Amino acid sequence: MRTGDSRAIAAAAWGLVLVAGACRGDDVRVGQAPLGWGGTTEANEVRLWMTESLEAATRWRVAEEPVFELVPDSVVHQFTGMEQRYASEAVFLPDGRFVVLYSLSDLLDPDSLLLQILDPASGEETRIPAPRGEGDQPLSWAHFSLAFHDGDILLTGDNQPPLSRRQGADVWRADGQGRFIRPPSYTGTSGSLLGVFPDGSLVLAGRSGSTDTTIVWSTMAVQPLEAGDDPSEPDGGDVLFTTAVLRDPTITQAVSTMPFAHQPHRTTAVSGDTIWIVPTEKPELLAVHRSGRIVLKVEWEVGDRSIPEGVASAPEGLERFPAATDLGVGADGLIYLERVVVHEGRPRRGLEWLVVSPAGQLVARLDFPERLASMAVLAFGDGALVARARDAESGLQEVRVYRFGKPD
Repeated sequence: MRTGDSRAIAAAAWGLVLVAGACRGDDVRVGQAPLGWGGTTEANEVRLWMTESLEAATRWRVAEEPVFELVPDSVVHQFTGMEQRYASEAVFLPDGRFVVLYSLSDLLDPDSLLLQILDPASGEETRIPAPRGEGDQPLSWAHFSLAFHDGDILLTGDNQPPLSRRQGADVWRADGQGRFIRPPSYTGTSGSLLGVFPDGSLVLAGRSGSTDTTIVWSTMAVQPLEAGDDPSEPDGGDVLFTTAVLRDPTITQAVSTMPFAHQPHRTTAVSGDTIWIVPTEKPELLAVHRSGRIVLKVEWEVGDRSIPEGVASAPEGLERFPAATDLGVGADGLIYLERVVVHEGRPRRGLEWLVVSPAGQLVARLDFPERLASMAVLAFGDGALVARARDAESGLQEVRVYRFGKPD
């Protein structure tokens, strides 16, 4: 069913979007090789968006002007004086409000603001200071991630003292008003937070090894332990699959990612019990169930992505520009995939996102105005997005909310 002839027949039958079912009785499951690196990736269902389908897709467009903007204030830095707060992550709440997480250095005021809940409709805000530890001691909040699950604002990271022997990550929960009403829990392993499964398991990605040419990451499901439930040995969680990143061959004294190489942990998000991921630089989006079943593969035509000769910024050994650089699941349940467009031999990002339904259908192409292409999108809501941007005149960082065209 996956020959060239069958692709042509299916394309004609499905309006130039190819859909192929897996020709086997057993489910397709993740193999031993890093996802996307073991040859052609098989899936229970395959969709191909051909050029004609992409061109015919519904176009949504982000508005030129924001409906809400906030300039984060400044805090005291021990060495540099006043320093503007850095909005590192955001998430939309079901009622249309959104939460901003500020990254706090140990050198900043320990009583600094950690979270801010904002209502774009009314302009109301709730400011939540960083919780303190035992004996009212300040904690480190420099490297934390943010999610929303089961009515709670969830934070994960490491704010243990430097000499602490405990491994893993701390897990803090606040309610929808920002009140930390539960004691913190923790996990037996650490990693970048990708999302949360319905049963409360955290989906984390962490480095797990390396070869001469790649760095290997493990994507794990980890159930947090309650405070006081110390495990007898570190719990590494359940490894769901691995991914790989090209290693920089010019750095021999440390394991470092090759510049401009595809970063799969940045193109991964969780929706229900499914992990959506673009595992390699190829235009290939996978839906992987937590059981290891590869439920769906979506491919799309992008043309030639080869790096031309003479591009000074391209490292040796990198042959193609990545097809996608970011991925997120919106509060509306849709999957938003940032597409890389090659213009005059150079990649451009931030101009277009593909909008995908949970069934793998191409819902729309979301266009950004040229002057907004440099924004960092932090979260998608229902017909809205929150982004971090920098004002061209003042140079100050701003948090903005933009609406985008979406049929009623």
